[in-house]
Amino acid sequence: LGIRTVAVFTYEDRYSLHKFKADEAYQIGKDEEALKPYLDIETIVQ
Repeated sequence: LGIRTVAVFTYEDRYSLHKFKADEAYQIGKDEEALKPYLDIETIVQ
């Protein structure tokens, strides 16, 4: 299909498979935050 993928991950998820399978990957949140960054939709969209 030729669709590129983007993954977002927190520090705790830095070794998750989806990070390595995506074409691009970006860490969100601070190192000590595990869940809160996934709920911050504004930051994810930026």
